[in-house]
Amino acid sequence: MKYSTPRDYTPDYIADRLQLLDLCTRYAVGVDRKDWELFRSCFTEDAVIDYTATGGPRHRRDDMVVFLSSALAQFFGTQHFVLNQEVEIEGDTASGRIGFYNPMPLQLEQGKMFYLVGGWYVDDYTRTSEGWKFSARSEELSFDTSKYPLLQNYE
Repeated sequence: MKYSTPRDYTPDYIADRLQLLDLCTRYAVGVDRKDWELFRSCFTEDAVIDYTATGGPRHRRDDMVVFLSSALAQFFGTQHFVLNQEVEIEGDTASGRIGFYNPMPLQLEQGKMFYLVGGWYVDDYTRTSEGWKFSARSEELSFDTSKYPLLQNYE
């Protein structure tokens, strides 16, 4: 990832960077509120979303909405944080590596479990007539607490 220097911070660069960071926030808000129209608006129509690193599928945008609406129904709370945002802008395209931390409690037959997952979104962005959108989003896993029994059955 190429990091910008102060002389790179032109008004256009700052505007693009803020729009890309806002896009990442809208994505997280869309998922947590289960606002699938907001979620869809973050992606190009042909975008590929790949959650295989965290046990999910690889789908295009609309198929991912079907998956997420079902998968997230098992959690009685979700919160998606976006962190440490590295973005590189090249004209009308950009790439990024954005940290995520998602604490999500769920009810299982054997009790409650507090599921925590963290890693990085690896993104490709495209400038469209409606603003910046994800053209691809995948995940890199850092940790997943479903394998740690100490976090099982909290009250």
